[in-house]
Amino acid sequence: MKNNKSALLLLSLLVIATTGCQQEPTPVYNGPFGLQMGMTAEQARAVTKVLGSNDRRHIMLVERPPRPIIGFDELSLKFGKEAGLCEIYTAVEMPADTQDLAIRARFEELTRLLAQRYGAPSVAIDQAVDDERKQVLVSQWLASQGASLEGALEAVLTVGRRDVDPISIGLSISGPGSEQCQQEQREGTNDAS
Repeated sequence: MKNNKSALLLLSLLVIATTGCQQEPTPVYNGPFGLQMGMTAEQARAVTKVLGSNDRRHIMLVERPPRPIIGFDELSLKFGKEAGLCEIYTAVEMPADTQDLAIRARFEELTRLLAQRYGAPSVAIDQAVDDERKQVLVSQWLASQGASLEGALEAVLTVGRRDVDPISIGLSISGPGSEQCQQEQREGTNDAS
């Protein structure tokens, strides 16, 4: 009988503990990577894991966004004082000795992944640069040309310089406040000097 009372008491405490604690749901954002353009730094902190930040430059390095894109593990977020989140940058790094065919294959794979989310690129550049005998690869999505960028204006995927280690395939996403953020950054740089 005593064991039954203990079990009932434990069950009652468990029911009270679980029903009495209401957890606030994590907000869901519909923007790129599950981050809403214009959101505050505090809102971004609440839905990602912050790895570091530069408060003077209004930049935050995060991982684990709500809606990740495979291959892009860390994001650099830029915030404007008034515009909120205005730019997202991320990159996939490859060793400098990676062959051009492997770089192209990875670039095309990332373009396909992004096309599943944003639609076909508005602009695709694949051309040789004669003076360096290198290939320029760019995929660009523009909201003004029908790309479904979830509140952003532009997304650009590019291959970085191939004479540096590591080589990077970068993704830059700009929101409506991007120009205002850049202006604030320039003014902040001028004020600091």
